[in-house]
Amino acid sequence: MAGMGLEFVSLVIGGIVLGNFIDDRFGTGPIFLLVGAFGSLIGSMYRLVQLSQRLDRLRKAEERRDHGGGCVGERRDHGGG
Repeated sequence: MAGMGLEFVSLVIGGIVLGNFIDDRFGTGPIFLLVGAFGSLIGSMYRLVQLSQRLDRLRKAEERRDHGGGCVGERRDHGGG
């Protein structure tokens, strides 16, 4: 979980630094700074959602494995006659 936060922050900071560099290089003012900030923020949010969905799928698979593949409270017929 801490890795997700670090990835989020580093992507946003990287977008801001890159945007600021481009603005300084070409003298475009804060245009690329804003594009870099918002673009990296959107990309970070997308990545955060991806990772959250992946963790949720892994958690559900682990729950199914722990419960023998069935739903909680599901009756099983073992063919006892």
